[in-house]
Amino acid sequence: MALASADTYVVVVALPDMMTGVGMGIDQLHSATPIISGFLLGCIAVLPLIGRLSDLVARQDVLLFCLSLFVVGSAITAVSIELPVLVAGRVLQGMGGGGLVPATLALVADLWPPERRGTPLGVVGAVQELGSVLGPLLGAAVLAVADWRAIFWLNVACGIVLAAALGLSGGRGERLRLRVLPTVLGLTTVVAGLLTLIAPNSLASSVTLGIPFVPFVGTSRLATPLGVTTLVLFLAFLAVNARSLLALSRRVDPARSILCSRLAGFAGAHLRLGRSRTGRGGALGPGSGPPWDWRPWRHTSGGTAPRVTHSCPGG
Repeated sequence: MALASADTYVVVVALPDMMTGVGMGIDQLHSATPIISGFLLGCIAVLPLIGRLSDLVARQDVLLFCLSLFVVGSAITAVSIELPVLVAGRVLQGMGGGGLVPATLALVADLWPPERRGTPLGVVGAVQELGSVLGPLLGAAVLAVADWRAIFWLNVACGIVLAAALGLSGGRGERLRLRVLPTVLGLTTVVAGLLTLIAPNSLASSVTLGIPFVPFVGTSRLATPLGVTTLVLFLAFLAVNARSLLALSRRVDPARSILCSRLAGFAGAHLRLGRSRTGRGGALGPGSGPPWDWRPWRHTSGGTAPRVTHSCPGG
């Protein structure tokens, strides 16, 4: 979480160099805002969805998926030479980093009983805020010895190490089952995509091996035979996993998850406002509330330990 949080602000000092790296001048600063806002958009978009997904799938698998997404997004950002590709990498980074937050909180809730969750949850929050503080300092330190791309390659290295540690620390009975065809297609898509974006000079300048790197039109590296091949591989990957993705989508119910998240935020603000006015348990008084339990937790009668619930309107 600290790594993802730091990445939100690490581009603050590196933004001018990143703009130069994708062929933009400093006078085009207004066009470079998606480099930052794209990360935030990806982060916010997945929060309710990953929170719901972590209730249906093993927490470790969700964390590994989010770390993988963060690593892939960091690699795409590191090799990009065009603004759209750079923004796409930042969005993937945000989706992976944002998904780490609810999955980590859910994992902490599994490891500690309700009456002892306060301290570990506070530590998780402190680590996340520490990443926000150290982000600009980390960016400045890396830029002092290397270029801006090294920041994101460092993210790739750290993400791989964390994913390996997480995989090795899993329970004996919880082993990730990989299907051969989807795994091969996924890895091939990632490798082909990185080759498309990097376009190694030793290959691109070759008379015969450089043909896949010659654009059909314009100068974009995506409009090359290798770029089209990457797109076809990605569509094949989605087709192979279509049944699993559709089944999981029905269980997650994205629209309902987002609605519950928004209702919880609105109701929490309403209760805080009522508590500040009445000095009591809520705007409607203790024990009062809507016909559904829209809060992510509620207190049980006769005790102070919170009990986690997942109910919302219509369920």
